[in-house]
Formats: sequence, structure tokens, C-alpha cells
Amino acid sequence: MKKLVFVLIFINVLFAKIGFISYIEGNATIIRNDINITAQKNSLLEVNDTVVTYKNSFVKMEFNDHTIISLGANSKFKIEEYIFNNKKPSLKFKFFSGVFRSITGKIGKIAPKRFKLQTKNVSIGIRGTIVLGKILNNNNLIVCESGIIDVVNLNTKKSVILKAGEGIMVAKNFMSNIIKMPFNLIKTVYNSIFSPLEKEQKEESIKKQKTKIKNNVVTYNKTKVINKKIKETNNTEINWSKYIIEPLNKKIRNNKKNSNIFFDNEIYDLKMLLKGN
Repeated sequence: MKKLVFVLIFINVLFAKIGFISYIEGNATIIRNDINITAQKNSLLEVNDTVVTYKNSFVKMEFNDHTIISLGANSKFKIEEYIFNNKKPSLKFKFFSGVFRSITGKIGKIAPKRFKLQTKNVSIGIRGTIVLGKILNNNNLIVCESGIIDVVNLNTKKSVILKAGEGIMVAKNFMSNIIKMPFNLIKTVYNSIFSPLEKEQKEESIKKQKTKIKNNVVTYNKTKVINKKIKETNNTEINWSKYIIEPLNKKIRNNKKNSNIFFDNEIYDLKMLLKGN
């Protein structure tokens, strides 16, 4: 009985999770069933969750289909619908205030007509794209960063197609002409989005560099061990890449079972490895 309950709980958690917070700066809250939850990196997201950011804050969310939503400071966003399956995938996100950026994932590519972004006055249809929005009261600035989007005023039903580098102002009963938005201007207007994203990219780059340095140190240490073992077999020190790594890779490709390589203990049977090479 206990095992059954555990399995049911596990299944519920598994299917409830539709995404997570991958990056956060400052303070944010997840509102779930009228309960406020402090948002943290790796916090899980569910359908009907509302995410709120505060002053000088930023949140980046990644969903199961690889759709990415970023929120700038003083923003409010709700996951109204999210279904990711092979039959009828769909997504509906609503933005109430602040600044947002949306990068289309698999749902937008598989079922673009069922991928919907909305504000109080605007509905945005996508065609594999990146969308930016800025909401202040009833005024919306919607920008297409890449791809093509269809912007519909929900009150007047008027629609406009925007291409990359174009934007439009939308209010309750108003739609401006299309505005040309060069990328430098987009970055300036949506600085609360791009500034944290650039910081995140720098952090990721530093992390990768540290990993690369660590791997190089490990490789160097392995090289010293290999050369030492070669000397112990009365061989002169040789080009380990040519006589060790290349034969090793060849043996792994041809016959993993007979390679006599014990990876867990990093033990190399050099006599066997060098024999016949």
C-alpha cells in the first residue's frame, strides 16, 4: 500500500512539473493555489502558477518543450495552459505587467496556432520566433526580435504582422503604425531583460572556462602517469597521443570488452595496449 501511494505521488509530481526557473536575480514569488512561494533557481513550475518579480529583479524560465520566458523587474506572468504531448500540444501564457521575452520551443514549431501569448489587450501568434513585450497600464509595446508574429488587438480585432526588427504600440482601442526597431534600440528599451541575460552568458562562459582548465589539468596528470608507466616498462618516453590515446580510441571502437581498460580506477594495461601497435 505504501509503495502504491509513493508511486502515485511520484507520478503526480512528474506530470505536474512543466518547467523550472533556470536563472534568477533579486526577488520573485510563485503564487500557487493562493500560496506565495519564494522563487529560487531550479524552482519547479506548474500550470496555473503566477510568477511575480520585484524591483531590480529578473527571472528566466525554461519549459519542457524548451520554450524560454524571461521576465524583467516588476513583472507579472501566468501559465494559463500548458500541454506538451504528441497528440495536441498547446500553450497559453498571459502577461499582466512589466517586461517579457519569449523564445519559441517545440510547441511553437509543432503547433504554432496553439501557441498563444496574451496581455490584457493583445494576443500574439508566433511562427518560430522571439517576442519582446513591455506593458505599462493599458499600453503595450510589442516587438518581434526574430521570425514573424501576428499581433491582434483583442478589443478592436485589428491584426498586424510584424517581421524581425519591427514593433507596435497597442492600447485598448488603439494600434500604432509599425515602428522600425534596430537591435541596439531593442536592447536599450528592454535593458532589464538583456542586461541579466548578458550577465548569465558571462557566468556560463566563465564556468565553461573553469571546466576546461580542470579537464586540462586532469589530462596533464594522466599524461604524467602514462609516461611514468611507459618508463617502468623500459620504454623511452613517447608521444602519448599517438601511441596511447589513438590506439585506445581505436580499441574502444572496435571491441570495448577486450580493451583491458579499467576506467573507474584509471588503470592502463600498457603492455597489452602497445602490443601490436
